[in-house]
Amino acid sequence: QKTRSDKKLTFDSNNELYKGVDERIEHLAIDGITQNLYILIRNKKTLQQQISILNIRTHKKRTLVKNQHIQPSILIVDSIKTNLYWISHDSPSKLNIGNLQGQIKKQIQLLSTDSNISYMSYDPITHAIVFVSQSTIYGLNTLDYRNQNHLSSRILYEHSSIIQNALFIHPTLYFTQENNGSEESPIHLHSIDILAKSYAKNMAKFKNFNSLKLFVDMAPILPLGSTSMTNPCINNPCSDLCIPLEHGRFRCLCNDDAR
Repeated sequence: QKTRSDKKLTFDSNNELYKGVDERIEHLAIDGITQNLYILIRNKKTLQQQISILNIRTHKKRTLVKNQHIQPSILIVDSIKTNLYWISHDSPSKLNIGNLQGQIKKQIQLLSTDSNISYMSYDPITHAIVFVSQSTIYGLNTLDYRNQNHLSSRILYEHSSIIQNALFIHPTLYFTQENNGSEESPIHLHSIDILAKSYAKNMAKFKNFNSLKLFVDMAPILPLGSTSMTNPCINNPCSDLCIPLEHGRFRCLCNDDAR
């Protein structure tokens, strides 16, 4: 049962996403294979962050990283290679690559300057990280990071103004642009095919309002041939919470372990 109040979101009477009025959810990422939700929480008073994992099937939660000093501002899950990717507040253009337990394996400088990255998404079809900074859309091939000492992001598309409200659904990135007109000016929804890399199409026009956020609720997109990637914890007697490990292994936790 889900109940909502003005201070917290609970999944049942015994399990809360966070406790206390000083904690706020800053980012959510989902792993469709294991049905795990990764939650980034910040304490407003201490400014400390933690990353927790919640199984959306069993509602069991476990904290992966406490008292985070890296201060991630963007968090995404790579279900195919079992990686976490995040951007830090103190290094806004540096990509941290870690395992699904939050341990850092590599850091990559995405941009030559510390420009803020406003949006980042993982494409399971091309294994690319698609991200937006100011008016430019970039791509980074994650298949190359083990074999090269220095990786450089490539420009996928440059828009004429600041990109806002980005949403990536392979192979298309949808976005609106910064509105330089009056409050009554309409909002234009654009789309760009990152594979064609030609030009952005003007798809729709909306009456302006305070904020416009694009979102999607859909089944996870997995590349062809990945149907064999199943979660072995589903049929395990002890399967309250499943944490993916390296090389396709899983750790299935019992009720007592997952508290």
